[in-house]
Amino acid sequence: MNTTVYCEQTSHHPPISNVLLEGSDECPYTLEGFLCLEIKIKGLFTSTHIKCPGKLRLTLPDGTKYEFECVDLNMEGLMSKEKVMTAVGTVKCFDLTNKLVSVVTFDPQKDQRYSYMSSFIFGTDVMDKDTGVAENRKDLLSIDIHKMNVEEEKDISGKDYGGIDISDNAILGEVVKRGAGSYCEKIIYEGDDTAIWSINDRADIKSSYVEIEESLRVPSDSTKRTDLVHLLEQNFEEAETSKHELEVLQRKDKAGRIAADKQRKAAAK
Repeated sequence: MNTTVYCEQTSHHPPISNVLLEGSDECPYTLEGFLCLEIKIKGLFTSTHIKCPGKLRLTLPDGTKYEFECVDLNMEGLMSKEKVMTAVGTVKCFDLTNKLVSVVTFDPQKDQRYSYMSSFIFGTDVMDKDTGVAENRKDLLSIDIHKMNVEEEKDISGKDYGGIDISDNAILGEVVKRGAGSYCEKIIYEGDDTAIWSINDRADIKSSYVEIEESLRVPSDSTKRTDLVHLLEQNFEEAETSKHELEVLQRKDKAGRIAADKQRKAAAK
C-alpha cells in the first residue's frame, strides 16, 4: 500500500502547517488538516510544554469520518543528559459518522503522586511490590467513549463557524465504553482482557521515500524560497534582503487573517 504525502508551512506568524495524506487505490483513505506549534519554556529552562492546536480529519474507505486534536507534550530535563517526554492533558476524538466522542486523558493519576517536597522523603511515587513498577507513572491514560449530543453531522470548527465547540462538555452524552492502559505498554477496554493495542505488536511495514521532481514542485515549496536560494549561492546580502521582504509579507498576511477572522465571527452572531 502506498501513501502520498503533501505538507507545507502555510503561515509563519503563527507557525501553521497543512498536511494531506492520500492512500492508494487498495486503501483510499485521506488524512487532512492543519497544526500550529506553540512552545513554552518552564522552570528555569528545565522543561518545555509543547502544544499543537489545530484540526485533523481522517476519512476511511467506507466513508466514516473522524476529527481529532493532537496531544500536548511535556519534555523534562532540558539541561540534563537524559530527557523525558510525556503526553499530558486531554484529547478528544470525534466519530462524526456514528456520533461518538472518545475522551483520552493522559497521566490521569498525577494528583496521586507525592508532591515535590514529599518526594524527598517518600520518593516520587508508590511502587508496586510485585512488579516494581510505579503505580501512578506518567505514561498511563484513561479512555471514555461518549455518545455525542448532536442531532446532525457537524465538524469541530467551533460554534462561530456552525460547528462543534470541542471545549463544550455539553456535547458529551452517555459513556458507552471505558478503557485504560499505557502508551508504553498496552491499552484494554473494561470487560475484555484482550489488548486493542500493544507496543509489542509488530506490523510488516516497508517504507520508502520518493522525492517529487523539481518540475512538479509548487512555487511555495521551501526549496524555492528566494532567501534560501541566495544563501545556497552564498549571495548573503541578497539573502538578507529577500528574508526581510518575506517577513514583511508574513506580517501582512497575519494581519489580514486576523481581520478576516473578526469579520467571520461578527457575521455569525
